[in-house]
Amino acid sequence: MDIFSSNAISAPALSGIRAATLRLDKAAESISARSAAAPQQAGRDETIDLVDLIVARTDFAANVAVLRTGDQMMGALLDIVV
Repeated sequence: MDIFSSNAISAPALSGIRAATLRLDKAAESISARSAAAPQQAGRDETIDLVDLIVARTDFAANVAVLRTGDQMMGALLDIVV
């Protein structure tokens, strides 16, 4: 893998964003299903879903920061080369 390729930076960050989105979707689906069902039929603990929402938000923000940093690094490299 070429370390100067934008994919070297963006691919892992985009993969992390996808994973965070899946985590968010799963937690949201679980919360939605719980609110539609009787409280006695809840499959997962509500606290787990809330933690998953917070983790997904944090993961998403961290991966966006990686993309921004990669963009800044590429800009700095281009400034040096040009």
